Amino acid sequence: MVKKIGNALFALLLIASCHAQETKISLDVLDQHGRPTSEVGIGVPFLIEATISGDEQMNAPVIDRLKLMHIEDQGLVSTIRTTINGVSSNKKVYRYVVRADKTGSFTLGPARLQTKNGEISSHAISVTVSATPKTNSNDEALVRLYADKDQVFVGEKVSFVVRFYYQKGVSLIGISEPQLPGAQPLQGPFSGTEIVDGQRMNYLEWRSIYFPTKIGTLTIPAVRAAFKIPRTQQTHAFDFISSFFDSGFEQKYVYSNGLSMVVDALPENRENVTAIGTFDHFELTLDRSQARQGDGIVLTLSVEGEGNFDTMMTPVLTVPDGLTYYDSKSTVQEIGNNRQKKSWEYIVQGTRPGSITLLSQTFSYFDVMGKEYKKLTTKPVSLTIVALDNPVKQTSADQLHVAAIAHNQNELPTTTQMQHKMPLMLNGDINAQELWHIDWWIFWLCCAVIASLLLGAAGISWYKKYTIANAPHNDYAYAFKVARNQLMQAKKNNLVHRALYDIFILLFAKRAQCTLNEMNEERMVKQLSTGGCPPHLKTQWEDFFRRCSEHAFFKHEDESNYTQLYQEAEQWLLRLRDYI
Repeated sequence: MVKKIGNALFALLLIASCHAQETKISLDVLDQHGRPTSEVGIGVPFLIEATISGDEQMNAPVIDRLKLMHIEDQGLVSTIRTTINGVSSNKKVYRYVVRADKTGSFTLGPARLQTKNGEISSHAISVTVSATPKTNSNDEALVRLYADKDQVFVGEKVSFVVRFYYQKGVSLIGISEPQLPGAQPLQGPFSGTEIVDGQRMNYLEWRSIYFPTKIGTLTIPAVRAAFKIPRTQQTHAFDFISSFFDSGFEQKYVYSNGLSMVVDALPENRENVTAIGTFDHFELTLDRSQARQGDGIVLTLSVEGEGNFDTMMTPVLTVPDGLTYYDSKSTVQEIGNNRQKKSWEYIVQGTRPGSITLLSQTFSYFDVMGKEYKKLTTKPVSLTIVALDNPVKQTSADQLHVAAIAHNQNELPTTTQMQHKMPLMLNGDINAQELWHIDWWIFWLCCAVIASLLLGAAGISWYKKYTIANAPHNDYAYAFKVARNQLMQAKKNNLVHRALYDIFILLFAKRAQCTLNEMNEERMVKQLSTGGCPPHLKTQWEDFFRRCSEHAFFKHEDESNYTQLYQEAEQWLLRLRDYI
């Protein structure tokens, strides 16, 4: 009877071991904070994770219909090797950072992987993309993206703002520019308060404008804001390391909503259009009404309104026979109420004498308010071209100006008159007054203070530039010192859950001069091989780091081996100096 029970237990153990060796694959949808979700906002990045576990070497899976999303980043983020009952297995996590540029429900997957026993696949996942992502009124901060229109014509002005709402104690670190090529850089910030979800919050606002250049659906992706809040208490086993960098503050990230709008094509039109927008004033002016043959006359065309003034083409002048012209320059100036004025200057020359009339000039544009093509025209202007051998007749205004100059010149006395009216004073100055002056020592003291301030400012500027330029070198040079301090702090606080894993990941990343996301177990082994580490030491390192990973990601009831693990960590800090 006992033998039968033993055989049954052995069979169950064998089945469990075989089941543990089977290669499995799963597919999950996570928000930007790593929490499972099935609903995301348009333009807001989210995560798709493919997790593969088994006993064989595995490549990246193929995920069906993943191209329905815009892929911003992808790659292997973690590799964990475990041993259960003498059976080793690998676990790899591939992460894809994606976003959706249109609303609706989408089915992604399954994730497929080719193994030695054939193809395996995961389940498919469903994602609902909404116009506005879910927000929590209890969040310390949130970001929202607003636009003044949801349907525009191509080339029409779109104004949008980015608002960072925050509660007391929140400090903004930075906010990203919208991923919208051609948009003006964010202007601001402007501050204010607003009631959001029944709660009054402060906000910082940035403004920008954009002129769409393609018809179809325009998506403005979400922007990301980084902020920090005071750390009230240690909620994570490895939070003590952050205190070396943020002085008791916890850094967080938050994404805004994305925006989607329809960009329509302009109605069919056979005439050339100079601009798109709303305009109400078009004017032609001359700097003078008379000139000799060949003399240059400055002609200015100016238009006022709202539109993309930077891309407006120079209008072609319509001039009669007897005049020639060439373009000179153009300027744009703000005139208030979101309106601008653009002026084009031309140099006009008369080729024959006589009276010439400049006919009306036309400015053609598409009016986005009336949704139709319109024209603005100037009034006709007359000018007189005088032959080279004849003097130019001045207008009454010109004559008054010249007469005023001549009158002022006639009032100036000659040198002889000045000598009679103001003879030389041989007996000293009349009503002479002593001028106030400062002592020399005060003057040199002021110079010394100014020089000290300038040198101090230059020294501070140089030190900041030097620190920024040498930051990667300092991270590389002091990586082992920082790791040892973190290890001693972990011992002191008895923090054993994740300390060793994070310490060595951070150490390898700093020595390889890469980010934490780029560092994994495979890259560690490759880094050791490049440094000339012997094969037996690499095997010992893989076993040590596997145990660190298990303590970091799996719960252990027995904590008796933590002291031995820390002793091994101290030894590895000494060994790794020769290989990384």
